[in-house]
Amino acid sequence: MRPLELTLDGFRSYRSEASFDFEGRGLFGIVGPTGAGKSSILDALIYALYGRTPRIGRETKQLIHSGADLARVRLRFEVDGVGWDVLRVLRRAGSSQVTLRRMDDGSLEREKERDVNDRIVEIVGLDYEAFCSSVTLPQGKFDKFLTATPAERSRILKGIFRYERVDAMREAAKARIGDIAVDLKAAQSELDGLAPDLEGSIATLAAQREAVDARCTALSAAADEFAAAEALAAGVARQLQEVAAEVWRIEQALASVPADGALEALAEEEERGAARVTAAADWEEHAQAETARLTSELVGLEAELAGPGLQQARNRWARHQQLRSGDAARRAAVAQRAAAAEAAQRELASRVAARAAAEQAAAQASAAVRAAHQAHAAHVLREGLHPGDPCPVCAQAVGTLPAVAAPPTLAAAESADRKAAAALRGAAEAASDAQSGAGVAEERRAAAEAELAAAEREVAGLVADLAAFLGGGIDPGAEIARREQVVAAAREAASAAFQAADRARREADSARRALDGVLLRRRSAAASLIGVAARLGLEPPSPEDEASVLLGVAKRARDAGAEALGAQSTRRTDVVREEEASRAALAGLRTRLGLAPGQRLDEALQEAARQQGALAHRIDSLRADIEKRDMLQAKVAAAQERRAIYQQLWSDLSDTKFIAYLLDTHRQALARVGSEKLFQLTNRYRFDDEGQFQLLDSAQNDEPRTADTLSGGETFLASLALALALADAVSQGGSRLECFFLDEGFGSLDIASLDLALDGIESLAEPGRLVGVISHVGGVQARLDDLIVLDKAEDGSTVVVQSEGPIAYHAATI
Repeated sequence: MRPLELTLDGFRSYRSEASFDFEGRGLFGIVGPTGAGKSSILDALIYALYGRTPRIGRETKQLIHSGADLARVRLRFEVDGVGWDVLRVLRRAGSSQVTLRRMDDGSLEREKERDVNDRIVEIVGLDYEAFCSSVTLPQGKFDKFLTATPAERSRILKGIFRYERVDAMREAAKARIGDIAVDLKAAQSELDGLAPDLEGSIATLAAQREAVDARCTALSAAADEFAAAEALAAGVARQLQEVAAEVWRIEQALASVPADGALEALAEEEERGAARVTAAADWEEHAQAETARLTSELVGLEAELAGPGLQQARNRWARHQQLRSGDAARRAAVAQRAAAAEAAQRELASRVAARAAAEQAAAQASAAVRAAHQAHAAHVLREGLHPGDPCPVCAQAVGTLPAVAAPPTLAAAESADRKAAAALRGAAEAASDAQSGAGVAEERRAAAEAELAAAEREVAGLVADLAAFLGGGIDPGAEIARREQVVAAAREAASAAFQAADRARREADSARRALDGVLLRRRSAAASLIGVAARLGLEPPSPEDEASVLLGVAKRARDAGAEALGAQSTRRTDVVREEEASRAALAGLRTRLGLAPGQRLDEALQEAARQQGALAHRIDSLRADIEKRDMLQAKVAAAQERRAIYQQLWSDLSDTKFIAYLLDTHRQALARVGSEKLFQLTNRYRFDDEGQFQLLDSAQNDEPRTADTLSGGETFLASLALALALADAVSQGGSRLECFFLDEGFGSLDIASLDLALDGIESLAEPGRLVGVISHVGGVQARLDDLIVLDKAEDGSTVVVQSEGPIAYHAATI
């Protein structure tokens, strides 16, 4: 895996977007002051690949810049000639986003976090732990492989040398064992579900089949005889049903014959109803005539006394009363506004006089100012003149100088002038206001007088209109009330007559409806007797026959019905004897054929046929079970044999066997190469030959030492030696680690150790491999020709000073 380009935006100290191009680079450094964002570049690279970082772990929202709502990290990298583009977006609120694309065609490879992470492990060939142990030595984590437990080292080495494929093979063998176990369990379950004695069960079912075949033959032979007996019994049953139906029809006809008492009462009710209809019709005619007379009288009175003119007179009288009630208020308003107008005129005269006095005072103050100006000018000209000098006014030679008194105070005159001018403005404004007030008061007085005159004119007009309609010399209010009372009495009389006519009409309608109901019931009785006569063969009555005629028809119908019922009773006795004989014959045949109660012969044949089919199917099923049993037994034997093979494979591929052998070889080779590099770096320490990575101190007769007894610088060199050894070991195994990153750790080294460490790091920078060194140590920067230089802004965010090339400013600024 080789990084090509890394872009950060809103990530840790990178407030704004920054891009770093790694394509074509070899050994380079990332330098800058503490807190400038050097380690954040390595964090971003690891986060882009695996979605977490060594310092933060999975608490990834801590990676978002404090002043941002989201962070973006994009890494373009190459593996085996194929370019990949991974983009991760972190949000403070809401879900994160991740996509993985191929760079050659831009196609989307994955977009769910777990899918992207798994796919990157497949592409890179290293999981997170292996990558951080062999490709990067993160700040504060550079001794991770050195101080790891044997189990942790084994897991890391398995990832580096791709032995997780052996784990996958072992898991596949385990899965096969599980699958075979499921198949065995299913096959055994099927065997257990089969009957124990399949052959004996077939023999029993064959005997049952022969008995059912014999019953089918017997039932088929008796089919014609059974059909004849059933037909005879059915014919007798139909005759009994016919007798019962006829008796029911006769009884229903007799039940519908009206009773004699009902027909007699119906005749009396019809006579009373006709008399009521006649009386109600006479009442209705008289009431309608009275209503027409009173209505005509009402129309005449309304035309004479009322109509639209009466309503207009009522409205005019109401307006007359309203105007008279407001006379006193209007006259008082006229007097009040006249007094106000006179007061406004007096105020106006006073203000005009005050303004004239102010104008005179202002003119006097202006004259005093002009005099003061002239005196002041002469005094000024007098000063500095001598006899014989040219006059500044006329240019003639000055003789004897005139005596000039001291000029009056100009400031006092100007102050008096300003006060007089202010007083004049105040007096002018007061006079203008008084003139406006006088005009308004006069307008209000005129308006009040106009309103009073208009009201008096309107009253005179209303009195004339009322006299024209109602007549002169009368009280309009009393005359309007009298006319309304006369018309109201006429309306009340007409309304009472209308109500009486309505009651008469309703009585006539009720009487006619009652009589119609009686006639309807008589016709209904006639219709019933017509139907009964048709059933019994009698002459039917007419629908309009009177009740007395219907009484005779009802008696004849009852006599004919009794005679018909007697005939049907005799017929029923004969049919019952035939039914008993046919039932006895059919019962004997059913007993002989073994039929169940209520069971038909065709049902018995169908049941026997179903039994034949069920027995045949069961026999065929048992024969199939025998074949299935033999097949399952062979399947179980084969599965047990396969399971034994996969169990042996699963056992052989365990970490304690095959993997342990492979890893021991690599550990020993790693310890050997690491020892050589560590001794070159320290000239004192080596690793043990057993691959346990204990340190042997040559200064103490190769006494073993654990990593926790080393100083910080010694620990860094030991971790660096292992990282260099891992890179060589992977290359010797046919793979290439095309990048390597080292974050800090140099500060604990002396100058000699630093040179040795940098020599080892430079040995990694073979053609095609990217090696990044992150440090703020000046000696590291001096050895590197390609630098990414970072600085820190006042708000703590990262500033990219330069992204490649030799250092561009004095090292003291780093």
